[in-house]
Amino acid sequence: MELRFVTPGYFEAMGIPIRRGRGFTATDVATNPRVIVINETLARRAFPGGDPIGLVTTRGTIVGTIGDVRQAGLERPPLPELYTPIAQNWSQISDLGMTLVVRTADRPEPMTGAIGSAIHQVDPAEAIFGVKTMDAVVGDSLSGFTISLSILSGFAVLAIALALSGTYGVISYLASSRRREFAIRVALGSGAARVSRFVLGRALALTVLGLGSGLAAALVSMPLLNSAPVTVARPGAPTIVTVALMITAVAGLAALVPARRAAHVDPVTILRAD
Repeated sequence: MELRFVTPGYFEAMGIPIRRGRGFTATDVATNPRVIVINETLARRAFPGGDPIGLVTTRGTIVGTIGDVRQAGLERPPLPELYTPIAQNWSQISDLGMTLVVRTADRPEPMTGAIGSAIHQVDPAEAIFGVKTMDAVVGDSLSGFTISLSILSGFAVLAIALALSGTYGVISYLASSRRREFAIRVALGSGAARVSRFVLGRALALTVLGLGSGLAAALVSMPLLNSAPVTVARPGAPTIVTVALMITAVAGLAALVPARRAAHVDPVTILRAD
């Protein structure tokens, strides 16, 4: 279980929702009864099916439950957490130190100097370090995942390139290996448009077969996204349909050259060579 010491307004500044009860107030000081706030994970584990608000524990009375926060990293599940007001635990400051959280209405970067000046007005000797925006904190937490995602994106681009080149190669081989058939078709009166449609139809049939296999594999592997950070959402039907249409369109374009080549074969030359 994680134990955290905070001041009133911390949950509001961090945007942590209060699910039940209340957060800390200015009246939660050493002279008043000790109070605590727990997160939803701790509430589920310690008080399954019950309402913990008002229960008295060895650390104080539970006055609220808050939403879970992934403190250890976005790729890890939330841990059970217990929050207690620092005003009832001043002795912890010398051992743990404190982190100041400031919420601003505008961009936070221009406020850094003013915040530092306000701190030094209270204590000129106070050292200020590790100043970061919440976006930077989240970015640092996701740095490893971002690198992995970039590598996977590179492999995805490479896979698409290989798929397109493979489609072109297969259709080109199909067209070249059946030149005699195309020559006979043209000699018997089949127009260039009909031969082109035949080659394009074969190309699109192979593309649809590949898309079907890829879609089945994607649906089977979809549960793997559950192990990714919460910021990663499963692709919906519009995304899948859009990608499928893009691949189909590109595959059709890739088949145009071999289709045109097959449609313009010279039957006399091909049949004489054979």
